[in-house]
Amino acid sequence: MTITGVLLAAGRGSRMGQTKQLLPWGDGTVIEASFDAIAPFCDSMVVVLGADKEKIIETLGARRFSVVESDPDAQQLESIKLGLEESIGDVLLHAADHPVVPEIVVKSIISTDCDRAIIPTSGGKGGHPVFIPQKIVDHIQRWDGDGGLRQFWEERPELATRLPIENAKEMLIDLDTPEDYAKHKN
Repeated sequence: MTITGVLLAAGRGSRMGQTKQLLPWGDGTVIEASFDAIAPFCDSMVVVLGADKEKIIETLGARRFSVVESDPDAQQLESIKLGLEESIGDVLLHAADHPVVPEIVVKSIISTDCDRAIIPTSGGKGGHPVFIPQKIVDHIQRWDGDGGLRQFWEERPELATRLPIENAKEMLIDLDTPEDYAKHKN
């Protein structure tokens, strides 16, 4: 099985008031934590960039990845589709503003024997990353509906399985606002 990690990091962070991918997190930044959470499980990495592209590339340093450029003001689904175009095999799709991914989450979703996308959940809420088999990637690429990936899953529930993972609520941490960041900053 070949897995491409697709990290979504194109947004401006308008609700945060700054590029949230570059905010300090642990010993590095949010983008570094998000990248490092999934990269060990992937054969290759694609980072979808838009706002502050050069700074993010510099921040990621010697890590190996391909860059795909997206409009920082576009809907996230556009970034997803651009990242999927560059993927080979199955995909581990991750949002860069979710810097905490327990290893058990990634191991659980990539080892589940299923021909559907695997969405990890905690307390009934969907988390990140999402494992997408190649055949589902093609469905997403062809979809031209309104709304984002959440809407896609709602319209096509037969293409995804929600996998509850105990003691993994950290995967739900989403840094959208200064309040979110202040609450969760480690």
